[in-house]
Amino acid sequence: MKAVQSKLASMRAKLKESEDTVDIAAGELNQIIQKAEQMENKRAELSTQFFEIEDRFEEAKSALTGLMVNIEEGEKTFEETMKAYKIMENRVQKGANKIEGLERELEIVKESIKENEAEHEENLKTINVLEETLNNVEERSNAADTRVKDLEKGNTLLGSSRKKAW
Repeated sequence: MKAVQSKLASMRAKLKESEDTVDIAAGELNQIIQKAEQMENKRAELSTQFFEIEDRFEEAKSALTGLMVNIEEGEKTFEETMKAYKIMENRVQKGANKIEGLERELEIVKESIKENEAEHEENLKTINVLEETLNNVEERSNAADTRVKDLEKGNTLLGSSRKKAW
């Protein structure tokens, strides 16, 4: 019986040891379960954050797409504006060139007008001199006509007096 009691005591000690080991394992299991629950809570929290971030990412992507469309439209508008600017710049340059040409032509015309005015004034002076000369010639011609008529009268009278004297 002693052997049975000794075996029983030994088994009780092993049982106690096993119970202590089970208690320790149960404590560790509880810690692991608590850690698993904490990790599950953390996973749920991170999952929620992930979905929120994913939603914000989709919103940002949508906004970016809108901005890209706006940028493309802005680039097209800028290109069209630059084309129009170049066209207007070319027109302005052509206009400036045309104005320069017209200004040169105007200077030539002004110079020609001055020359023509000077020539006109000389012609007027010449005409005045010629008119004076003509008037003088007409006066001399009239005077000569008068003398010729006087001489013709004198001849006629002389011719008549000669006829009578014959």
